[in-house]
Amino acid sequence: MLYRHSFDAILLQCVDQNEAQCLLEEVHEGICEPHMNGLMLAKKLMRLGYFWSTMETDCIKYVRHCHLCQVYANQIKGIDVIGLSLPSNGHLFILLAIDYFTKWIEAIILASATAKAVARFLKRDIIA
Repeated sequence: MLYRHSFDAILLQCVDQNEAQCLLEEVHEGICEPHMNGLMLAKKLMRLGYFWSTMETDCIKYVRHCHLCQVYANQIKGIDVIGLSLPSNGHLFILLAIDYFTKWIEAIILASATAKAVARFLKRDIIA
C-alpha cells in the first residue's frame, strides 16, 4: 500500500480509480446520503484517510452528475437571525441560510437585522 502525508502530517492511503469510484459512491450517496458539494466531498474523503491525484476534480465532476443533487439543489432553505449579546465589533447579528439537502451554510454578520439587509444577502449570496 502507498501512503501520502496530508498538509497536517496525517497519512492518507493512496487509492486507484476503481477504489476511488467506490469511495465516491459510498461517501456521497451511502447509508447517510449526505449529498455534499464537491469540495466538501473531497475534504470528507481526506478526513476518512484516502487520497488520489485527481480527487478534488473527480469529486466536483461526481456531484455535477449526481441526479438528486441536480434535481434538489437549492430547493429548501432555512434562514435564521441570531442576536449576539456582547458584540466586539459593532455587529449585533448573524444571518444564516442553510440548504437542508446539502447541509451547506452561508452566513454574514450584520449591524442591524433589517428587511433590506436580509434581502441584499439573499440576492447577493444565495440567489446569485
